[in-house]
Amino acid sequence: MNISLKPLDQQVIVITGVSSGIGLATALAAAHEGAKLILAARSSQTLEEIVSEITAVGGQAISVHADVGLRVDVEKSPLRRWRNSAELTLGSTMPVFQSTAGLTR
Repeated sequence: MNISLKPLDQQVIVITGVSSGIGLATALAAAHEGAKLILAARSSQTLEEIVSEITAVGGQAISVHADVGLRVDVEKSPLRRWRNSAELTLGSTMPVFQSTAGLTR
């Protein structure tokens, strides 16, 4: 199988769990490579700080406050809304979805 992928600077990526760990590292690395990002996390303050950090150096990112472990948050923030946000704000549709949110009890 021969797969041809677009470069990161031509992609929009949704990343959940961006407050810390792999989610944060993935978001920062993707932003560094020029990807347009839709970032989701439970902490609005942390999420806005990360978006600000990315946009301050010329990256493109928007935030969606959500706890993907809660059905109500997922239902009130459906992917079509995230896709619409990508189209309106970032000028592109969303081809990649990366979920790095952890589950805690």
